[in-house]
Amino acid sequence: MVYAALTMAPMIGATVAAFDGDAVRRMPGVLAVVDVSSALEGRTGAGAGVAVVASTWWQARQAAQALPVAWQPGEGAALSSAAVLAGL
Repeated sequence: MVYAALTMAPMIGATVAAFDGDAVRRMPGVLAVVDVSSALEGRTGAGAGVAVVASTWWQARQAAQALPVAWQPGEGAALSSAAVLAGL
């Protein structure tokens, strides 16, 4: 069995612009780094992200936290708590 940890989009509508999988591939236990956004057929926001697969959950989590990811902001870039409250 292998484990995965995700680095998810920080805002609604964001997409993965780039990530440096090579920066974490040499970490202990890391088996793969995968952009999971492509599996979602154009979905963005909460579904956009990068997974690190490793031998243990802790190794996957440590690598996911160290993974450099650049995000392309989407329609949620200007969204704030104040804007949500105003909309309600």
